[in-house]
Amino acid sequence: MRSPDDGLVGPAVAETLRALDLPPADEALAALATTLAASIDGMPPGVRSAMLPQVSGQLFRVLRELDARARRRNREAKPQAKCADTMSALDELRTRRVGQWD
Repeated sequence: MRSPDDGLVGPAVAETLRALDLPPADEALAALATTLAASIDGMPPGVRSAMLPQVSGQLFRVLRELDARARRRNREAKPQAKCADTMSALDELRTRRVGQWD
């Protein structure tokens, strides 16, 4: 597990995508997330500081959409579950990560 101090986005995105257990229909969005993360990690420091707000926002929107799709699949698989009670794999990953750095 990487620490938040390593400064790399790519490994965190890869771990997130693995946790989401994406179906083939989401492969294009997953590839876009991976490409955006690689572009962030590959930017020279001066360019990164200038471009990070824009590119990180795009990456966030892609990851948010993937999470929303995972939640939808969970609700469809468990129709009796309430929305608030259905944790996606990303929620579970987030909970584990928070505990590691406390």
